Amino acid sequence: MKIHGERDGTRALIEVLLLGRHMTHEHVVAGLAAALRAGAMTADAVALEARKAARPRPHRVPGPSASRRRR
Repeated sequence: MKIHGERDGTRALIEVLLLGRHMTHEHVVAGLAAALRAGAMTADAVALEARKAARPRPHRVPGPSASRRRR
């Protein structure tokens, strides 16, 4: 609320809380943390980061190390 003022800050907080209707708690918290680290204090930034956290991660198969490839 310090950044956006009382009215707009409250509105942004409500938007972030409403993300919990469509996303898991863990993804919303991850979105909050990532937005804070980036200094992006908007509900849109939190939603974007929460969606990024919700994306499935591709399974990576470890390949040969760089030293082995040179041989």
